[in-house]
Amino acid sequence: MNVPPEISYRNIKASDSLDTLVRRKIEKLEEICDHISSCRVVVEQPERHQRSGRPYHVRLDISVPPKHRIAVNHEPAKVEQIDSPETEVRRAFDEAGRRLKKVKERQNRQTKIHEQHKTEAVVDTLFKEEGYGFLRTTDNRHIYFHRNALKEKDFDRLQLGSGVYFTESAGEKGPQASLVRIREKPGVGVKHSGPAA
Repeated sequence: MNVPPEISYRNIKASDSLDTLVRRKIEKLEEICDHISSCRVVVEQPERHQRSGRPYHVRLDISVPPKHRIAVNHEPAKVEQIDSPETEVRRAFDEAGRRLKKVKERQNRQTKIHEQHKTEAVVDTLFKEEGYGFLRTTDNRHIYFHRNALKEKDFDRLQLGSGVYFTESAGEKGPQASLVRIREKPGVGVKHSGPAA
């Protein structure tokens, strides 16, 4: 998470067990989606409903890049039956988890569509020390790429002739590859023999 979660309690004393539960539930949300940018939690007991008891309310506000926001405002359906704050926290986080799964599924579908529109190419020129190179596309165009366009340490695994998929974008000096993924990593499944002695 980009920023620490914000947890607040209103008109209710936060016990260690309640606070631990809330934090554990936040961790569970991060297991569902590992790129949550922020999460705000409010557990409160409003002043109203004094005659029939005061139910606990739980509000969650979760942000997921690029523009997704999940807001859960959980209130008990019946005032006559007042459950513990822990029970209401569980219900609110269960609802948030369901919504978060839908957001992630939607993002995964968009990623797959995006992957289908990637172009195939091979590494044509490579300047490893300088951290860049050029790809040659199937229609014989040369596309600049920088090591930052590859995931993790994939740049160091590149060789001349390595097959890649890439997404093209407009750079300052012309087209460039903004995302590059190795199609077949060198040394995997193919053995290259060294020069004859």
